[in-house]
Amino acid sequence: MHIHLRPALMYVPEVRKILVGGLGRTARAVCAMAGAEPPAVTVTPGGNAVVNDEALTAQTAAVFKATFGDKARPLAAPANHSPFFAPTPEPSIRTGVRAMSLAVLNALQ
Repeated sequence: MHIHLRPALMYVPEVRKILVGGLGRTARAVCAMAGAEPPAVTVTPGGNAVVNDEALTAQTAAVFKATFGDKARPLAAPANHSPFFAPTPEPSIRTGVRAMSLAVLNALQ
């Protein structure tokens, strides 16, 4: 068995080395627990880390506030792996698409 990993881990080199090593150890441990042969693990560099731009974030927040009014605020919501996380699909998708479109158009100005 061969496992090819391409993680997006962009930390200082020492930390990245520890994290990548952990990925290989975890893959081998999972195979051992399943009674499978140890895998050959290959790790290649993945994508770059995303770092928020404070000015663009503030500008986008203003666009959201102008569009969505008082609804444009962070809400305390359960995490997506919580059994209480069950958004209603239609309004969630509609609002998400509108918000992402506004964010992209704002960033392109």
